[in-house]
Amino acid sequence: YLCDVRFAFQPYFIKKLSIEEKEEMYVNLQNILTSMLTLSAERVISVYMEADQIVFFLQNISDGSEEKLLKAVDDLRRLFIYDTDTIRISFMVGKAKNVLEMSKIYTQIEQNYMHIPISNLFNQVWAWSYVGHRLISPKIRWDKLGNIMRIGDLDKVKSFLEEEVNKIKFELTIKIMEVIYSECLQFCREALEQIDQPCNQLDWFEEILLSQIFSDKEFLELLQKMVILVFEKIEKEGGSRGEEFFSYIHTNYKEENISLDVMADYFNISPNYLSKIFKEETGVSFTDYLASYRIKKSKELLLNTNMSIGDIATAVGIANRVTFNRLFNKIEGIAPSQYRNIHSIN
Repeated sequence: YLCDVRFAFQPYFIKKLSIEEKEEMYVNLQNILTSMLTLSAERVISVYMEADQIVFFLQNISDGSEEKLLKAVDDLRRLFIYDTDTIRISFMVGKAKNVLEMSKIYTQIEQNYMHIPISNLFNQVWAWSYVGHRLISPKIRWDKLGNIMRIGDLDKVKSFLEEEVNKIKFELTIKIMEVIYSECLQFCREALEQIDQPCNQLDWFEEILLSQIFSDKEFLELLQKMVILVFEKIEKEGGSRGEEFFSYIHTNYKEENISLDVMADYFNISPNYLSKIFKEETGVSFTDYLASYRIKKSKELLLNTNMSIGDIATAVGIANRVTFNRLFNKIEGIAPSQYRNIHSIN
């Protein structure tokens, strides 16, 4: 095929009709417009309704179809342009040898409509009917995004979302976008609840019709707008990044493999960047804080349990007893066994 076109508009009169009148009008309008479009286009895949929006999905497959497609679009424009809120057009262009000859229709449409070329997307993106197909939605790593937001770097928040959407953009359908959008709304609600902010700030996003999103770029911008709103609230109301770092170490210090690289991966930032902002936020290096916290917890075990020195070392994430003894002596000035004996006597 040469070119698929998705043409959507929202006539004013639709809003004024009752549900029964809409249903009758939809049937009649579909019949009329399908007949009209069949005369000027090679193939009409579908004419259907989404909420108060009418959508045409056309496909042209033969030589000379540029003229037919332009005529179809102009017919629709003359029919509805004086009675509509929005008219938007998007293209899905196949790799036909004559695809570059579409310059005339691109120019004509650009003069009359707000349009977004989406030639980088697969055809199935905007196919309407998925009856009988199992919906397997690709996943956005919302937990990672939450960690980045708590770090407080807006650029990284936006770039992370962009990376996530770019990974799945060839899988996007209206249905899949609805799933991801719903997940994003839930993620943002929970983030606002954690800082005692009202969720009604997201009401505007509840009213968005995803059927009016014409590209992966628009979908990304919508997700970013929602997340940035929540990010700004967290920045204003939330705690410092240092608290997040401390919390991570306090939770994971028992793990032998905890390291700057592992923690950086958890927060989805580079080790060098984490090292820099950790020192800025806390006043100490990651290595020094981890070591001092492990020794602090080991002292509690020395005084409150009968565990061996080797078991205590393992319990605080240091598998090698010699390494533990050396670190303990460096920080406390005496060996672990001496510390236990002195404080036991006291």
